[in-house]
Amino acid sequence: MKQLIAIILTVQLSVPAFAFEQSQPGPIPQPPAASQPPAPQTAAPQTAAPQAPVIMGSLKIQVLEGEGAVNNIQTRQGTPPVVEVLDANDRPVEGASVVFRMPPTGAGAVFPGGELSKSFTANAEGQVIASGLLPNRTAGRFRIHVTASSGNRLGETDIVQTNSSDTFAARQEPKRKLPKWWKWVAIGVGAAAVGGIIAATRGGSSSSPGITVTPGPVTISGH
Repeated sequence: MKQLIAIILTVQLSVPAFAFEQSQPGPIPQPPAASQPPAPQTAAPQTAAPQAPVIMGSLKIQVLEGEGAVNNIQTRQGTPPVVEVLDANDRPVEGASVVFRMPPTGAGAVFPGGELSKSFTANAEGQVIASGLLPNRTAGRFRIHVTASSGNRLGETDIVQTNSSDTFAARQEPKRKLPKWWKWVAIGVGAAAVGGIIAATRGGSSSSPGITVTPGPVTISGH
């Protein structure tokens, strides 16, 4: 009998413990970690190839025509500049790019289409003509800025022209300066002319000729 009672007590004590263990929550399952995309790899920066330095003034621009020209703004007739591009050894630069730029306001000129600048290519002699230049209708003096480039070589200059409504002035060629020795030639020629006149009037004698007037037919005789 005692053994039966011990078995019953043992069973009663073990049942609550088992129920307590079943009531305890188990570990909460964790969701699988999302896969992270691999970090993008940055490419190494490309090293730019070094460029040749620009050599300013290594080209010469010689103005052949158009310097000091007077344009007629009534007939819109202008004088297209002509330039020659030379290198440091005064040799023509074939294929040089030459740009003519007009002032944006005031007296000036334009190219067809109203363009204020235009690029040309030098021929085998290094020469370029700014064809198509038209003076605007504003009178006055203006500068045409000219730049030439070939590779890393550059050159620049200015050409001065004038817009005028005077038709006669527009037909005149630009005045040219005479050499300094010219005035001495003019003085010498003038002095010789004056001396010849004095010698002719004196006729080698200190007395002047007399004039006699008599009645009747007019007779003029010299003594």
